[in-house]
Amino acid sequence: MKPYFKNEIEFEIIPGITSSISVPAYAGIPVTHRGIARSFHIFYRTYYGKMESGIILKNIAKLEGTLVFLMGVKNLDLIVSDLIKYGKDSKTPVAIIEKKELLKIKE
Repeated sequence: MKPYFKNEIEFEIIPGITSSISVPAYAGIPVTHRGIARSFHIFYRTYYGKMESGIILKNIAKLEGTLVFLMGVKNLDLIVSDLIKYGKDSKTPVAIIEKKELLKIKE
């Protein structure tokens, strides 16, 4: 938002629903659902590929609930292999939504 202030451009912040919830919902996938998921966790792509990514994914693999990885398609192989390597069940249901504006859903 600094460029807006710096250049004296008027803007308005409109509260909304994060894409980590709205995009899966639009695809028919509830991120939270009573009796199924007690929690959900959102992860952003900046963590992938760093030296500590293994440590981070090791901790993520232990989490219960819904895991949402934003902008993770490029690193999908790393995410999946490390989650399984660190204990996530390989039979855990997965949905991949790519290019939400086109709503391409892969199963």
